[in-house]
Amino acid sequence: MSTHPPTGLLPHRVSSLLAGFLLLYAAVSCLRLIDADEGYLLYAAQRVARGATLYEDGLYTQPPAMAWLYSLVFRAHGGWYGSRLLSALLAWSTLPALVSILRRQAVPERVIAVAVVAQACTGLSLFWLPIAKTYALCAAALTWAHALSFDDRKERPLRRAFLVGALVALASATRLYAALAAPLLLFHLLRAERAKVRSTLAFALGGAVVALPCALAVAAAGERGLFSVVGYHLNRWPAPLSERLNQKLWVVQMLVGLDGPDWFLGFQLAMIAALLTRVRVMSPSAQLAALLGLVSLLPNPTFPQYFSIVVPFLIATIATHRREVPRSFSFAALAFVCLLLPEAWRYFRAGEGVSGVEGRLDAWTIRSVSAVGSRACAEARGAPILTTWPGYLVGTPCAAARGTGNHFAREAGDRITDPARRARLGVWSHDDLFAWIRRRGAPYVLVGHWHRGGQWEVPLTIARYRAVFTEGGAWLWRAP
Repeated sequence: MSTHPPTGLLPHRVSSLLAGFLLLYAAVSCLRLIDADEGYLLYAAQRVARGATLYEDGLYTQPPAMAWLYSLVFRAHGGWYGSRLLSALLAWSTLPALVSILRRQAVPERVIAVAVVAQACTGLSLFWLPIAKTYALCAAALTWAHALSFDDRKERPLRRAFLVGALVALASATRLYAALAAPLLLFHLLRAERAKVRSTLAFALGGAVVALPCALAVAAAGERGLFSVVGYHLNRWPAPLSERLNQKLWVVQMLVGLDGPDWFLGFQLAMIAALLTRVRVMSPSAQLAALLGLVSLLPNPTFPQYFSIVVPFLIATIATHRREVPRSFSFAALAFVCLLLPEAWRYFRAGEGVSGVEGRLDAWTIRSVSAVGSRACAEARGAPILTTWPGYLVGTPCAAARGTGNHFAREAGDRITDPARRARLGVWSHDDLFAWIRRRGAPYVLVGHWHRGGQWEVPLTIARYRAVFTEGGAWLWRAP
């Protein structure tokens, strides 16, 4: 893609917006309610920082890139807040990447400024990227890969191809299906290159540098690694095809504001879609947005937050075809900002309808979860804790008992009927864990506030475990 990007520093207006949104994203990362999946993702990173090996140490249902990167936070004793701030930085980095994409296509400064506001204040970006899940790293890698795929006369072609390949591999090593964007990004990269063969080799080399260690880590774990990254997802939701399609349709309806609790996200995307109807050319950004949108529908089940990686490309598509800021675009940006306050309350405090927040909504704050973990760890005094959710142990010196470092492992174990295979994979069913409790094999059991009830309390009571304390709705039980 041959362009003539402007030179020099960023305009003052855009620079000020970027600085302001860096502070905003940092604040959101510290205030936003915890998503349950963050617990196992960060616990795995913490275990890696302490010398554990991914997959061999237990079920980890993602490629290894995020765990490896976030383990650096735990080596620096960062815990929940350090991990969230790293996510905020990665999320924020999509904004200068968007600016780079638009500047390389000579988009006017005012349009760039409005595009930055729209990207930063879209609910899928603001409330889902600055948390410790795979979205921020994947979105940052793909957006920067797209930015570097444009021809820049100041950048050496082979180095640029190497970086694009490495970034695509990094995105794929974070969310596996991002690998499907590699051929399209390579096609965009090669359009303006004369040395196409050498650029392709540089792209492949960059990808190999990142992908090879990740592939080796999965392969070294054998059956456990393959099941974690691929097999688990193929059998995660064994529903009929019609039910799966209906669930995906429901997500699409939510994304356009027709259904579901996240109507606000859909309202924003509906406004973006209305602006997209005026785009007549299928630009590179539009092609990537379409591809990633389709790819994000592949997992079963599908969730709206998966589409947070698509938003930068939608915004870039609109802004690329605007040489002025129409009233509709300004109104959309203003509406994005004005409607943030009620949504911020929902994501920061209320929690109603927020995916990944269950049970006692007020117990999903970082402070509440950290208080539970600290108290449980002090009581256990180094003994392993059988926990229904490993997020309580993030930032503490304690370790989860076997099979409880990932709350999805119990669901996976319930679907595997062969006990020998469960043992090989390192996953345990509910019945396995309850039998272990009845044998009093776990000295301490930490039951999350959304798991309180007969399912766990009955076997604990029968085995004569004693409730030591309740904190933030969670219970710690001790063997007799």
